[in-house]
Amino acid sequence: MKTSQLEKYFYAGCIFSFLSLVFALIVRKTLPPQIPLFYGLPQGEEQLSTSLGLTLPSAFSFVIIFINYLLVRFLKNDFLKKALSVSSLIVSVLAGITTVKIAFLVGHF
Repeated sequence: MKTSQLEKYFYAGCIFSFLSLVFALIVRKTLPPQIPLFYGLPQGEEQLSTSLGLTLPSAFSFVIIFINYLLVRFLKNDFLKKALSVSSLIVSVLAGITTVKIAFLVGHF
């Protein structure tokens, strides 16, 4: 694959992360003040975050996309370039799914 074709995965990931970030900001008004975001922590107060914390998965996916993009620029191995570009898109999709599921779980629509 050419680098320009790989960049399409990064652009798609950025667009998807941006849309999930905008979604989190829009539905923030319909969410309670605290939402369960950190499911890996023990039950209780440790799992809760503010409603603005719903933007964290999208922000995290932007960071992953940026790191992968920088790595692709310096790598010579085509397989690693493809794997990093596709994984960037997958991370952004999973972050979007997480954002939507949490919003529909605790939101008042």
